[in-house]
Amino acid sequence: MKKIVAVIFIITKVILGWASTPKISVLTCTPGHQLYSVFGHSAIRVQDTINDRPMDLVFNYGTFQFTDKFYGQFAQGRLNYYLSVAPFYEFQQQYLFDGRGIREQYLLMSDSDLKRLEELLLENADEKNCTFRYHFFKDNCSVRVWNIIKKASSKNITIDRQVPQSSFREAIQTYLNYMPWGDWGIDLALGAPCDDPMAMEDLAFLPDSLENLLAHSKYGNQNLVTRSIEMIPVDEELTLPTLNQPLWLNVLLLLAILILGTWMAKRGSLRNWIESIFMFLMGALGLLMIYLWFFTDHDTTHANWNVLWANPIWFYLMFFSPRQCAGFQRKVAIFQLLLTIVAFMGFGVLPQSFHPAVLPLLLMQLYFLLKILKPFWFTQQLNEKA
Repeated sequence: MKKIVAVIFIITKVILGWASTPKISVLTCTPGHQLYSVFGHSAIRVQDTINDRPMDLVFNYGTFQFTDKFYGQFAQGRLNYYLSVAPFYEFQQQYLFDGRGIREQYLLMSDSDLKRLEELLLENADEKNCTFRYHFFKDNCSVRVWNIIKKASSKNITIDRQVPQSSFREAIQTYLNYMPWGDWGIDLALGAPCDDPMAMEDLAFLPDSLENLLAHSKYGNQNLVTRSIEMIPVDEELTLPTLNQPLWLNVLLLLAILILGTWMAKRGSLRNWIESIFMFLMGALGLLMIYLWFFTDHDTTHANWNVLWANPIWFYLMFFSPRQCAGFQRKVAIFQLLLTIVAFMGFGVLPQSFHPAVLPLLLMQLYFLLKILKPFWFTQQLNEKA
């Protein structure tokens, strides 16, 4: 249905010409309650008249097809998005149903530039042009909106505001605070490039920031947009959780491992099955980070300093009980101890920010490694069972 609407609109405009001047606005949609919607959304609304018939369409760069290959393409950084076109009432109804708000900014561009923008949107909506490779920071629904407005403008667009003083990671943190588990997972996956400071136009990657960018932009000597108009109020605000759940869960796990480990060490056992599971999980997490770094098209997951503490070394150490670690195994344990110390001491110093929930895991690792390197600090018994 959406493609049919777009095709009819394009054919009609071509046949009847471009006599009318469209009204074009940028829609900023508030964050939703799901991880994929927590950053909000941007789209372009075009109101035009064809043969005295009003047309009210939304051009949406945030559309993707959910297929059997979706998760694999997403993991590999090869997920394609496309520009879809739908009647405004359908777009509006979806956000009303979700309880999310919509704000609108009308573009104050010349008639010729508004027509040019409409032409570019219709050209982008063509089946052979509508698909693009999604990039979370550099090419998404709101970046596309900003870029096509600049492309259509015959006047220089300047930005009258301070250069942002935050990194990409800090910018998304405002939204991820509402979803601690999503924050934990995303923070582990994203590498050092996400801690780069943002340039001015990088603000366009988040819908709310794009709205602010447009509000402080000049089209020649005049404002680029009107002030934001609240079209649909937010029905239900997002609420911040009372606790950082991943952090406190890891703290509790650390305490449990220390208590259980101390109790078992008094009985001569320096390794228990819970510790082995955690060593396995840290090795598996390291493999995932290495995969995202070297074997996908995601440049945002490159140079991930979390591999200092989460890496396949733990698989190797897991197969040797503490008192079996001698010679080469001991050297491997010393090497991992140095990596863990660098990660521990590097909080706030390394080129990449670590999630606070990493800290209890680092203390857990120090405990595991000290039991390997200094077993008699924990037990004097020689009848170790595991």
